[in-house]
Amino acid sequence: QVNYARSKASKVLNFLKRNFHHTSQSTKEKLYKTLVRPHLDYATSAWDPFTAKNIKDLERVQNAAARFTTSTYGRDTSVTSLKQSLGWLPLHDRRKANRLTSLYKMLHGTIDIDHLKFITPKTHEGTRGHDQQFQLKHIRTDVHANSFFPRTIKEWNVLPSTVISAKTTPVFKAELLTCLTTTNPK
Repeated sequence: QVNYARSKASKVLNFLKRNFHHTSQSTKEKLYKTLVRPHLDYATSAWDPFTAKNIKDLERVQNAAARFTTSTYGRDTSVTSLKQSLGWLPLHDRRKANRLTSLYKMLHGTIDIDHLKFITPKTHEGTRGHDQQFQLKHIRTDVHANSFFPRTIKEWNVLPSTVISAKTTPVFKAELLTCLTTTNPK
């Protein structure tokens, strides 16, 4: 899945580079966000990669898009600073936000998945943090540890209560993105 998404996104980005290299930065950014990034974001709650190689392979596409968008191809220019100036989160943070939003939707009945078959609310005797935490079950393999529920529950349990207490999905997403950008200003 990672190779497929990277390949599709790279092909579209290369098409854009060939045909839109003289357009404005705002047009290039819109083209990236509407034609390339959806290939990198599609269904990431289900297939979110956890190996460093796969994460790096996907991020390379966004790095190339940042260079294309800003028309900055010099080796001495930091791609991280380019992405920051564009206001783009790293793709792993976008995937994390997508997973956490999916869990939020499950908990609030927006997605019809019986989450209680897979997760158990934590008893709050002496626990820190918010009151909507879940128990982490014993996990024996890396593949299972990095699957949707164990990985997302671990991240859910450390979210601030201001994010968890959001009343609607758009408010949750906005609070979550604010939390991600302030805690990870890479």
